[in-house]
Amino acid sequence: MQTAIDFTKGNIYKLIFTLSYPSIIAMLVNASNNIVNGMYLGNLIGGNALAVTAVTLPIEMVLVALGTMATLGTAAMVSVKLGSKRHKVIDNIVWTGIVSAIILTIGIIVIGTVFSDFIINLAGGKGVLFDDTKIYYSAILIGWLFAPTIFLANNLLRTIGEAKKASSIILTSIITNVIFTPIFIVIFDMGIFGAGLANSFGQFLSFILVLYYYKVKKLPTQLNFKKVKFKWMYYKKMNLLGFSAFVRQALNSVGAILLNNLFLAYGGIVALNAIGIILKINTFLFLPIFGLLHGLQPLMAYTYGMKDFKRLKEIVNKGMFIAFSMSFMALILVILLNDQIINLFTKENDFVEMAKYGMIFVMGGMPLVGIQLIGSSAYQSFDKPYAAILLAGLRQLFLMIPFLLLFSYYFGLDGIWFSFPVADILTGVISYIVIMVGLRKIKNRWEKQLVKS
Repeated sequence: MQTAIDFTKGNIYKLIFTLSYPSIIAMLVNASNNIVNGMYLGNLIGGNALAVTAVTLPIEMVLVALGTMATLGTAAMVSVKLGSKRHKVIDNIVWTGIVSAIILTIGIIVIGTVFSDFIINLAGGKGVLFDDTKIYYSAILIGWLFAPTIFLANNLLRTIGEAKKASSIILTSIITNVIFTPIFIVIFDMGIFGAGLANSFGQFLSFILVLYYYKVKKLPTQLNFKKVKFKWMYYKKMNLLGFSAFVRQALNSVGAILLNNLFLAYGGIVALNAIGIILKINTFLFLPIFGLLHGLQPLMAYTYGMKDFKRLKEIVNKGMFIAFSMSFMALILVILLNDQIINLFTKENDFVEMAKYGMIFVMGGMPLVGIQLIGSSAYQSFDKPYAAILLAGLRQLFLMIPFLLLFSYYFGLDGIWFSFPVADILTGVISYIVIMVGLRKIKNRWEKQLVKS
């Protein structure tokens, strides 16, 4: 069993780039898709369509959190086993991950359908927004018949260095959505249901591509499923390791729900539409960091399995530097092109002015947030799930949500905007300290093991 590229040597920047750039491109295209989708909704449908996507965003975030929990844990376990040359257990780990994805698919579809009205109301889709939100929600839910399997396949492909194949799966879904959204909305006159259906259709085609890669294409890592078993201890471990990703996404969703309700309370529909625009732009600028994480995570886990501390520390430090640099450039872009970016979505003056005002606050502390993401991913790779969970919950649970409640109470709408940079800056500083302490502990532990041996 082997990886498609050698993780053990070579220039680290080059290796990170090789593993990350396909995912970064895919994430940029995905973020572009969010922007284009917002433009479609704002210009082809109009009305409260952008507010509907703001309401469904936290729902989708929870679904992604559930979908990625066991799949990321599976990939982390496989990476460590590859690095430590313990290949015999990998087939059972992967099979357990597949069963987990099937269980999750059934659970999401059943619960998401039975409790749809409750979920929509909880997310803020009340009153005039309810009917349109339910239509859009029902369309995107179809895609979750395929999404957990796609997540698992993506993570496993990246684990063995097949970043291009993993990214092509994402790109298939994105490009399909971009092409078919206006077709379903305009030509087939499906309205907002068509916008959601295009997304689900993209997931279906990505699922077909997954089957093609694993059934037809020969991969460097050949799996043997003839004598595999579902292992309960693996199931628990992969969910625990992936729980940090769930916590991060779930808390982001809780934060988004809180934001929706606070913006409605203090700024009305105008504020909710404005934050819908800002979050789409924020996603566009921040998703490449997740592309970087996709390349870093298997590299960190593999190197941790090798117990090469010097190389491991260098990978983590250079990863943080790249994340900071990427997000800092994104912030400069927002500052310089604020007006032009906002005007892509709508020409309605109230929305534009509110979005322009809020944009700088939301993006102000962005360069430091990437450090938290890398820290959480690093601890996940180091087989330290509880530290990963703590870091994953740092921004939202311990900082953002308390600040939102406190500042909105005393300062109203301005307090909500101000919560963003304060929480983001503190998140970055605390995360950096935690990462450095963790690396020092790993070094001390490995040195003691070396002395004993």
